[in-house]
Amino acid sequence: MEATQAQCVVDCKDVLGESPVWSAAESAIYWIDVARPTLHRLDVQTGEHRRWDMGKPIGSFVLRERGGFLMAYRSGLALLDAPDAPPHWIRPPGLELGEARFNDGKCDRQGRFWVGTMDRNVKSAIGRLFRLDPDHSLHEIDQDIVISNGPCFSPDDRHFYFNDSPRQITWRYDFDAVNGVASNRQTFIDWHPFKGRPDGATVDAEGGLWVAEVHGHRVVRFLPDGSIDRWIEVPCERPTSLCFGGPDLRTLYITSSTLSLSEESLALAPLSGGLFAADAGVAGIAERPFAG
Repeated sequence: MEATQAQCVVDCKDVLGESPVWSAAESAIYWIDVARPTLHRLDVQTGEHRRWDMGKPIGSFVLRERGGFLMAYRSGLALLDAPDAPPHWIRPPGLELGEARFNDGKCDRQGRFWVGTMDRNVKSAIGRLFRLDPDHSLHEIDQDIVISNGPCFSPDDRHFYFNDSPRQITWRYDFDAVNGVASNRQTFIDWHPFKGRPDGATVDAEGGLWVAEVHGHRVVRFLPDGSIDRWIEVPCERPTSLCFGGPDLRTLYITSSTLSLSEESLALAPLSGGLFAADAGVAGIAERPFAG
């Protein structure tokens, strides 16, 4: 098995860095700090780093085909024409979050947004998995989730992957890409023997599943049979999420967190909360923006 080392490209000291998104048109990587809340942008050609105060905490976001962003704020879904533009709220009928909030999300290759919710108190399995279609209709796909993380789709669109972090499980579903249905949830990876637990995830062009291992100081690549192929060490305790970027989609960008870390832990890993990058040794797949 191979192991490489990620390098810090922005020492931004995020409290809870999450949801990295590559924009090929801009040659830029976007990501968020959920806790502050902040939207970051790094132009990888010039090295320019910008940040915007978003006012409300964001669980995740994606780009839109027509420009701008689809934001999964903790309390609702909204469209933004630009980082500093006012939100246009999407209000699906019948949606009641209760003690849950929106968390991680990603688009499938048909431009539909898959997003999960989680218990605000991180205790109960009240989270659900939703699919937001381009016409802004919202459809419940699954329930019985504590913290939703890492939604992503196999290259052949036969499987949908999803992490429940406190349960320390990576699920694999059968995926019907035409109808947007994920069914037959089964345990793909049991994380209990690992040092850390699963957070964000993405897939590569060869079918490898990459997962950020919180408290594990690394991101791990699993083959379709569930075996570990390689990992990338990250010089911080809490890598949180990842995506492929760069002109050839061979660079993994990795967010991280300083949340709940002691002063001793931060002294041992001063780059915690930064944005990291590494050559994955394999190409990723271009993520589809939201089609609505």
